[in-house]
Amino acid sequence: MPNFFSVVAIFVAIAVTFVFFAKTGHEDINEDHTKDWRMMRNNKLQAVLDGRQIDYLKHNALEKRDLINLIELTGVVSEDELQGVTEVTSGMFEKYFNTAEEADKAIANSNALWLTRICKKQKFSINNNDWKKLRRRVAAVGVYSGQVPVDCDEKQGSYMMLHSRHFSKAKTLSTPANFATAYQWVVENLAVQSTAIFSYSWLNLHWLDKKNDYMIQAVYVSSEKNFVPNILLASLSACFKPKLRIGRMTIQENDDYFQKSFGFVVDTSKPFVLIITGDNKTIFDGAMSFSNLKAKLQTVVQSLAAMSRTNQLSEEEKDAWSFMIYFCAFIFICITIWYLPQIMDFFRFVLFRPEPTNDIARLLESVLRTRLESQGARIWVTGPNENINALGFDQNQCSICREAFEGNQTLCKLACGHIFHWNRDCILGWLRRFGNDCPLCRDPAIRLNPEDE
Repeated sequence: MPNFFSVVAIFVAIAVTFVFFAKTGHEDINEDHTKDWRMMRNNKLQAVLDGRQIDYLKHNALEKRDLINLIELTGVVSEDELQGVTEVTSGMFEKYFNTAEEADKAIANSNALWLTRICKKQKFSINNNDWKKLRRRVAAVGVYSGQVPVDCDEKQGSYMMLHSRHFSKAKTLSTPANFATAYQWVVENLAVQSTAIFSYSWLNLHWLDKKNDYMIQAVYVSSEKNFVPNILLASLSACFKPKLRIGRMTIQENDDYFQKSFGFVVDTSKPFVLIITGDNKTIFDGAMSFSNLKAKLQTVVQSLAAMSRTNQLSEEEKDAWSFMIYFCAFIFICITIWYLPQIMDFFRFVLFRPEPTNDIARLLESVLRTRLESQGARIWVTGPNENINALGFDQNQCSICREAFEGNQTLCKLACGHIFHWNRDCILGWLRRFGNDCPLCRDPAIRLNPEDE
């Protein structure tokens, strides 16, 4: 019979093995996730190409292998594109409204383009099959579609509308249409949602150097003169308004302007997007799909918002430190004013040490003279005609005031043998201010302990 610890060890080993393989399998799934798109059905592969504004019918890509080859020619499928395809095929962009008021409310609360089919008692300006193809095509570039059953005017009949809350007036198509004419009508009406840039000087003047109110500017650059993804650009503009400004520009192949001006090495034979945020410029040259560009622009918006919050915090910190500095300076000034008399007395005492009064001076002079004479110093008054040089001294002038010894002067000869004038400006002032050492040899003039002699 196995004991308790053996059973526990077996269960722990099984649990660790299960966790390890589960984690490894999860990592493998994440690594190979972008490869799974080749296993998708044709409708999802078509949604990928619709999101990139590529007409697969025009390229005769009807079989799955042809769709895969066309996708691979236009770029790698990203995680954002796979997520967008899932949303498109799940019907997330397709809405059905019971009333016109309900549709107006949904459009007013959405940052997106809307294509609605207004029908009168199941009478449509476009048949159901073409409407299904149309809404799937526009959904791939972020355009929502809706159907509103209302009692229309007999003269107007059923019609389609293209609108957004950013439009001053909705676009209306009241004539009967099939898929091709309806899609062309959508493309033509959305062409005005992006600004045409005609030259590099125009780009520099109105986009790069001009100060404007836009947080982000995106310029779609392509060498294909006859193709501009109007729906894609208009849908992006609607999603990010009023923060985003969209432009479009046509260049020649092998044009090196962007490399010379900004240092970007790009393949000009393929479309790319120049993203301008203030003085910063970046290039997006991945697959030109709505999902990829929307994810890229969302990342830019988030980074700018984070930078703005950081700058705001920095400004708040600067304001807080400025307040603290000013407050401390105010307190210091108040304290200085309050104690100004004491401070002035202190500096006056340190810088201009006051001379003692006459009585105290005489007392200090008497005490100092007694102490000096007790330790071998000599203090005397020279006669009026006394020859100082005849006394045999090595000095003929005072080393402190640099004046010669003359008659009728009080002199002091310290125990070390050096002679000075006996007054407040010479040896008396020296001993009072700087200690009891000789100014010349630093020998103690007054020994506090007589045994040091």
